[in-house]
Amino acid sequence: MSNKRNEFYSPAVRCTWANLARPDEFRGSKKHTIQIEVTPELEKKVAEQFGIASMTKETVAGFLPAKGDYPAAVTVKTTEFTKKNEEKWAGNLVDIKGQPLTDYLPGSGDTVRVKIWVTENEKLSFWLNGIQVLEQTQSSGGAGGWEDMSGDEPVPAAAPVKEACAECPSAGCDDCPTPAAPEAPAADKADSADLPF
Repeated sequence: MSNKRNEFYSPAVRCTWANLARPDEFRGSKKHTIQIEVTPELEKKVAEQFGIASMTKETVAGFLPAKGDYPAAVTVKTTEFTKKNEEKWAGNLVDIKGQPLTDYLPGSGDTVRVKIWVTENEKLSFWLNGIQVLEQTQSSGGAGGWEDMSGDEPVPAAAPVKEACAECPSAGCDDCPTPAAPEAPAADKADSADLPF
C-alpha cells in the first residue's frame, strides 16, 4: 500500500462506542474516538475503494473482531483537538439534514455516517474528520437512558396501613387484612448507633 491520504464516507452504521466528550488517554497520547460496527456494506465499500479483500486486524488498524454478542467494529480516532488542549471533540458534527449539531454528541446505539481520512501504510488507518448523526438513541445524550413514561398508567399509591382490630389492638392478628404498623420507639430509647447508615 502506498502512503497517501484518502477521504472516505461510511455508509449508515451503528455506533458501538464513542469517547467524544473527553479524550481517551492511552500510553501518553490523548485521542477522541468512535467505534462503528463493521457491516457488510461498510466492508464492501472499503474493499472497493482501497483494494483489500476484507477488514481484519491484519488489514485495518483499530479493527475489533466480533466476540460473543458484540459485532465486529473499527475504531476511528483523532488527536487534532487534544493537541489544541480541547477536552470535548470539536469536529464537524451534523444532523440528518447536514445542519450543524451543537448540543449532542453521538454515542452507543446511534446510527451515524462517518467522514474519515484513511491513510494507507502497512494497514489502513481511519482518522475521524466528521460525523453525521442519522438517528439518535435515548442511551446517548438527552434522556440519558431513561425511557419516556409520560403516556403510561400512573403507579398506584400503596394501600394505607390499617389500624389493628379490636381483638388485637397493638400487634394485629392473622384475621386482619393488614397487620398494624409497629409502634415507633420512644424518643429516649431510640439509638442512632443502631441505624444501618
